[in-house]
Amino acid sequence: MAFEQTLRTVGLPAASDLTSGGTVNPQFYFVTTNASGQITFTGAGAVADGVVQDKPNAQGVEAEVAILGITKLVTGAAVTAGDPLMANASGQAITATAGNFVRARALASSAGAGVIIPALILGPYKM
Repeated sequence: MAFEQTLRTVGLPAASDLTSGGTVNPQFYFVTTNASGQITFTGAGAVADGVVQDKPNAQGVEAEVAILGITKLVTGAAVTAGDPLMANASGQAITATAGNFVRARALASSAGAGVIIPALILGPYKM
């Protein structure tokens, strides 16, 4: 069961409609702030600035981004509780691999992609 506890969040504008492009529900994905100060989904292995908590549906719409605490996070593959997590190409959480940036730790396991799990947001570090 996914859960979250006290989160430290910030409000950041979306770079685009994050509900389009095949992502029906963009909640609980890793996001990164671009050079314009707007959020986009984090690319594979890149540094994530946090986890989006809502569904910004247009450019400039403020999104709530969790930067510290226990959050819900959508997996992009099977993960095991305790795994360090990084972003895949869609911003979903997968088990981190060498040379990539970790931004969270899985607090529960998932059998595959699209599962919402609880995760502890960590300060980013490179594997």
